[in-house]
Amino acid sequence: MPDYPDSTLPTATSLISDEIGIAKDSTIQERIDIKTSELRDSIRGSGDKTLTDLETDLSSILSQLDITLSALRDSLKGTSDKSLTDIDSDLLNILGKLDITLSQFRDSLKGANDKSLSDLDSDLLSILGQLDITLSQLRDDLRGSGAKTFTDVESDLSDILNQLDITLSQLRDSLLDGSSLYSQLIDADETIGHEITLDKKGKNVLSVYAKADNATTFTLEFSNDNTNWMTYYQSASAETEYKDNITAGWRYWKLKSSANASGGNVTLMLSSC
Repeated sequence: MPDYPDSTLPTATSLISDEIGIAKDSTIQERIDIKTSELRDSIRGSGDKTLTDLETDLSSILSQLDITLSALRDSLKGTSDKSLTDIDSDLLNILGKLDITLSQFRDSLKGANDKSLSDLDSDLLSILGQLDITLSQLRDDLRGSGAKTFTDVESDLSDILNQLDITLSQLRDSLLDGSSLYSQLIDADETIGHEITLDKKGKNVLSVYAKADNATTFTLEFSNDNTNWMTYYQSASAETEYKDNITAGWRYWKLKSSANASGGNVTLMLSSC
C-alpha cells in the first residue's frame, strides 16, 4: 500500500478506487442496483434454498444412482458401441430405402374406407359384442365330449381311408353309374353270331331286348363270377324278337344271337336299373 501523509489519508472509497482502478468519479454503490439481501433472496428462490441445501439434494440424488454415468453411457451404446450419431446415420440409411412416404404408407394401411386402428378396434368390439359365447366355449363345443382336435379327426379319417379297399370314386361309380346300366349292339351283321354282357352291379331289374331281320336263336345266360354261366332263356325255335323284364339277384348277364346265312341285321340290348 502506498504511503500517505497523515493529512491526506484516503477514504475507503478512494482506497478501493486506487487499488482496482475504478474511475474516481464513479463509486461501487452506483454500480450495484439492488441490495445484497435482495441478491441473496433472489439466488435462494422461493424455496429458500442455500448452497448447503443444494449439496444435500445432489448427494441424495447421487445416492440413488446404482450405476456410474460411464456405465449408463456404455449401456445405451450397447455391445455394438452405437452412438446417437451412428443411430442417426442408420435411420437415414433406412429412410433412403423406403420407396413410399410415411403418409402414403399411412393411407395404404387405412385403405379406401380410411379406417384407423381406432376404427378397427371399434369394429372388433362390435363383432365381439355380437358373440353369444366365448372363444373357449366355441373351442370346447367343436372338440366335443371326447376333446377331439382337428389333428385327431384328421388322424381318424386317415385310419378309415386306409381301411377302404377301393377309392371313393370307384365306390361312387359302383353305386351311381347313371340312372341305369346298359350294354347294346345295334344293327350288327346277322351273318355272324354276336353276344353282349352286362354287369348289373347290384341293380334289381334287368331289361332284355333282341331283334333280328331274319329269324334266329336268342340265348340269355347269367353268372355270379363272370366265368361260369347258366342258361336263363333260349329260343324254342328261330324267332325275330325276344324281350323280357327280369328281377333276379345274379350279377352278370349275357345275351347272344346265332348266325343266319340269309343276312340282315341284328340288335341286342341289356339294361338294368
